[in-house]
Amino acid sequence: MTIDEIRWENLLELIGKASLATFAQQYALNESHLSQLKNRTRNIGKGFARQLENKMGIPKGWMDATHDGGQEAAEGLPLTVADPRKLALLALFDALPKSAQDEVISDLAAKKQYFEQILQEMNDRQLKKA
Repeated sequence: MTIDEIRWENLLELIGKASLATFAQQYALNESHLSQLKNRTRNIGKGFARQLENKMGIPKGWMDATHDGGQEAAEGLPLTVADPRKLALLALFDALPKSAQDEVISDLAAKKQYFEQILQEMNDRQLKKA
């Protein structure tokens, strides 16, 4: 696989199910340029690859590496993550000191538990109505 093919596949993975307009707006990119890249009328150059990685907060060189779903890139990025928000979250998380990472994990676990409790209460109410 050529570098152009690798970058193109990675771009498609990053865009995921988002519209080009949404993706372009979220990362301050030119929608027309993105369309040309997505439709392969232009190749993704090294400069744009680095710019995209920087704007999305993903590791430098990620666009140049092949990613077999479920495997990990050399930088340790889990490649089952296609949602740009998750990639940005991972980059921000990695930039924190370990103590702050532990705090974020604890906060997220508490939020998850809270939402699970609300969902359970809603399910219980539905069962009582039935």
